[in-house]
Amino acid sequence: MKSLILKSLLIFFSILFSAGQGFSQQISDRDLKINVNPLSGSLRYIERLEPVKFQYNTTKFKKLNLPSGVYMGFIGEDVNQILPSLVAYEARYYMQGKNESKTAQLKSLNLEHYIPLLVGAIQEQQQQIELLRQELMQLKANKGSK
Repeated sequence: MKSLILKSLLIFFSILFSAGQGFSQQISDRDLKINVNPLSGSLRYIERLEPVKFQYNTTKFKKLNLPSGVYMGFIGEDVNQILPSLVAYEARYYMQGKNESKTAQLKSLNLEHYIPLLVGAIQEQQQQIELLRQELMQLKANKGSK
């Protein structure tokens, strides 16, 4: 009797699971995105960014509950001058008095959005390396033929 119930439950869940899979729709990423163009000039942007090591000023801005410790990243104002589309703003609410709250607008950088830029810069550097390699081989070949 227990094995019959167990088999029935297994069949029920397998039908339920497979039915759910049959109704899900897979949409191509190419269909979801429009105006797709290759990213160019990535290396120029990367060369202008200045990575920094920093700590948040938790003493001066105690009410914002900033994290402590040492971090690596960028200064929002600097990035905004180079790549404004990668800078967002985050609202932080804090208590100013007993019954009064205020809002501070903090710059936020989503570092995940930098990945395509970094990949593009690496690809550009690789092209430069290949050109230099070819030039070196030609120079060596010309020197050997003299």
